[in-house]
Formats: sequence, structure tokens, C-alpha cells
Amino acid sequence: MGFFNKVFNKNEKIKLSKIVKDENEEKNNFNSINNLFSEKLLTENEDFNKYHQKMENIPHDLKKEAKADSFFKEGITAHECGNLIKAAKAYQACVEYYPYAYGAYINLGRVYEEQGKTQMALEIYQKGIDLAPFDHDGYGKKGHLLLMIDKHQEAQYNLRKAISLQPDNLEYITNYACAHICLKKYDEAQSALELVLKINPNYPAAKLNRDSLIKAGIWK
Repeated sequence: MGFFNKVFNKNEKIKLSKIVKDENEEKNNFNSINNLFSEKLLTENEDFNKYHQKMENIPHDLKKEAKADSFFKEGITAHECGNLIKAAKAYQACVEYYPYAYGAYINLGRVYEEQGKTQMALEIYQKGIDLAPFDHDGYGKKGHLLLMIDKHQEAQYNLRKAISLQPDNLEYITNYACAHICLKKYDEAQSALELVLKINPNYPAAKLNRDSLIKAGIWK
């Protein structure tokens, strides 16, 4: 199977599970963000086994998968060159040949977002999430886009999911803080920004938002 699609196996389950911080680390570092990181990976419950079994039972057509992989690579090349129309067509062709290629959906969502097709991007990101609910990328990108269109409650939900799957992603945590600023939940926002700046004191977006809160007299 081409690299356009990841089927999570038992080794991947172990790898993903190791991302989750142990209980003591969560207590020390993350409780101040309204239990932001207390959510455990879905790989810990039987839903993962159902997903894994479903993916294992998918009938494979090596010719179609090879064709899909070729279109996926074509989409990446076109996207890198700034040819969004060609990239979109390539990713669309990829999922037509192999509907389980969640990576193609995520990349197609990025293309639509760059084209200003916001609703289409959100729908495509969700398709990627539905195919691979154990991957952070779809949640992170959808959450960021929702933040950009002022759907702050939905944004913070998706960003929280992304963080639960990749707790050390400073971009996700900062975007989560931004969503809470927009929701006027300043304590949660400050806690998130403090965590980012504790990990990386020079993280630009976190510094900018902190300074804005200080200037507004909100930072405690």
C-alpha cells in the first residue's frame, strides 16, 4: 500500500499510546488548561480494534492502489509548485481509485483552503478524520480553519482532539489558546500560552498573544 494512507497496526497503537503523557506529567503540566490533556487516546478502547479490523478486511486491488499512489505523488508535486488546480484533480483522482486514502483527503482540504473554498475544505477534512480518527492532522487543520472563520467553539473542540493525539504540538496549543481568547475564556487561554512559553519561551505566536493580553490588562 502506498504512503498516501496509513493503516494503524498494533505497533502504531503502541507508538501512539506513548505520546500520551503519564498521569503525573498531566497533573503537573496540563491541569491548568481545564484538563486539556486528560483525554486519553482512542487507541486505548475497543473502537481502535474495530477500526483496525475494518481496515484489515478492506479488499485490496494492487493496480488501483498503485494508481492512487501515483496520483497522490502527483498531487504533492503540483501543490509544492503552487498549481492548486492540478493538485486538487490529482488528490481527487487518488481517492476515486482508493477511497481510504485519508492523507489525500487532508491534502485536498489544504488545497481547498488555499483556494478559499472554506466549506469544501471543512467537509474534506472531516472525511479524513472519519477515516483516521487516531491521526492528529485532520483535527488540527480543521480546528485552525474553524478558528479563522470565527467558529471558536467548534475550533477549540477540534484543537483539543488534535492536542490529545499530539500533546507536544505547540501550534495546536497556541491555536487552542486563541480560540479561548475569542470565547473570552481568558484563564484557559493564559494557561495554554504559559505552557507553550514554558516549553519554548521564544515561540512567536504565543508571545504575540501573551503581549496582547498584557496590553489589554487581561493577563494575570
